[in-house]
Amino acid sequence: KMKAIILILMIVMSTYAQQEVEVAPKDIAQFIQGFLKGALGQDFGNIEACMTNADGIIHDVGNLINAFQGKIDWMKAVLAIGALLTDIPGAISNCKDLPKAIVDTFKSWGSKIKNPFTIVRIVANATLHYLGRITGDAKGFVDNWKANNFMQSGVSLGDIPYVLFNKCEIEETPVQTVQEILVSE
Repeated sequence: KMKAIILILMIVMSTYAQQEVEVAPKDIAQFIQGFLKGALGQDFGNIEACMTNADGIIHDVGNLINAFQGKIDWMKAVLAIGALLTDIPGAISNCKDLPKAIVDTFKSWGSKIKNPFTIVRIVANATLHYLGRITGDAKGFVDNWKANNFMQSGVSLGDIPYVLFNKCEIEETPVQTVQEILVSE
């Protein structure tokens, strides 16, 4: 009897874990609005009327959720954030009232992701100094997304590139970064 209960619980939990949130364009617009607020520290207002290409954002969010569930795969997460940073400017390109600084900032951050040495330094510094904050953001992103709180999900996720690219980029060489990590442990 106990085996049957355990089996039923496993099936229920498996089904629950695999549920995907149904999202509409308005949900993605709220997510992007929250992401911009978290990443850039400013609320740019509702973008639903001018947003395009929600499918690319939905795909990116799925990759990010996969990267953040269970044991976080930081390299996969950084690359998925890079894809999101590439796709958001296209999704809001019809939003003529949004400042050009959004696209410029995302391009700048995207270029940092393309340099492997820069990524190693950023991830090392983030792990050393901001791991709790970023882990909390990752959890907030996933939990809020699953609860259909799309704007807050975006705010949580937006804080991650803000921290990575505004607080974690260091001018040291990779050797200095590794030495700093080894000394701190």
